Amino acid sequence: MKMPAVFKKSVSYLLNKFLALNNVIVVSYNDDMLGGKNVISFISGLKDEKILTLDLHEAAFLNSLAKSVGKIKGDFAEVGVYKGGSAKVLCSSKGDKNLFLFDTFEGLPKPSDIDKRFWEGEYKASLEEIKHSFRECSNAHFIKGVFPGSARFLGDRKFSLVHLDVDLYKSVYDSLDFFYARMNAGGIILSHDFQLNGVRKAFEDFFKNKPETVIGVMGSQCIVVKL
Repeated sequence: MKMPAVFKKSVSYLLNKFLALNNVIVVSYNDDMLGGKNVISFISGLKDEKILTLDLHEAAFLNSLAKSVGKIKGDFAEVGVYKGGSAKVLCSSKGDKNLFLFDTFEGLPKPSDIDKRFWEGEYKASLEEIKHSFRECSNAHFIKGVFPGSARFLGDRKFSLVHLDVDLYKSVYDSLDFFYARMNAGGIILSHDFQLNGVRKAFEDFFKNKPETVIGVMGSQCIVVKL
């Protein structure tokens, strides 16, 4: 049954308020991470290392979502690793779940016309350096290549949390197309840069005939919860 537009807007508004409030609580709360290290001090450390592109609130929200799906079966994945800052947030919050990290590690693929602010090869990072900094992170798997071709080995593996930070329309759309059927009920897809035309259009195009609602949240993120 198709959700009425008025009801859909009301749901989006209430969820926005709830998620924004949750974000503030997370940032204010003296939560523990990595053997008692405070969430905010941990994230601030990643910012100081210049490996985290998310802002403080966005990274804390990612950490909160990662913990919230702990009881949902399925692994974690991130497409768009760059220097590994958000991947470290996921690693610290994932428990025993596998974390699959996808990136070309050669920078962005060729952008389409809708992605005019980016260029091919932007955001290139060294896979070797990143992997070295993850030596204490268990069950973290780095996969180099253009997604989703690089992910065919996953087969029908299911997921509880997917984080997208890929900037480009095609990369976002292809990621949604790959992961949507692989998300367990209650699983979460979170994307950065929802304010970008290409990212927003990819979500709008993909979910226009789906029952889920795409919700823009605090900062530049959006979230979809699989029904």
